[in-house]
Amino acid sequence: MSGPWSKLKSRVEDLWVPKLGLAIHATRYKAQHHNGAPEGHSRHWIRLNKTIIWDFPGQFLPDRPSRGAPLYGVNIANPNGGYRIGNLLRDYLDRDRDRLFEPFENDGWELTDILRAADRRVGRERLLAWAETTDEAHPALAVLRARFGLEAAP
Repeated sequence: MSGPWSKLKSRVEDLWVPKLGLAIHATRYKAQHHNGAPEGHSRHWIRLNKTIIWDFPGQFLPDRPSRGAPLYGVNIANPNGGYRIGNLLRDYLDRDRDRLFEPFENDGWELTDILRAADRRVGRERLLAWAETTDEAHPALAVLRARFGLEAAP
């Protein structure tokens, strides 16, 4: 994707700790609707080094939810899928630093947790205190481990 996504991607990644090995990606692809009409679908994912740690809509589909809120009854194609991710990223960017730990209304996918874990404006002490309240399988913990050089819990 080019244009608006590239600018949004750059703004988000500029907040992250340098050399973390984290990147957010998006792609849009065309598909055929069951009635024969063309429709667009989008996919967003976050990669830490070479491992995908967050994948929308893949890991949130009703037949394979792995974390967060499954998308029961939600059309994952735009405008109900990909555009929600873009809006959520903008909401994160617009929020004051001291309010980053407040819940984001439209984040049923733990995306803002990953953003927060990588955000260079948030200090180690605050992030590690937050991490203690988070379950071990949370993808944001992988970011914190990479950021602070921590070992995974046994």
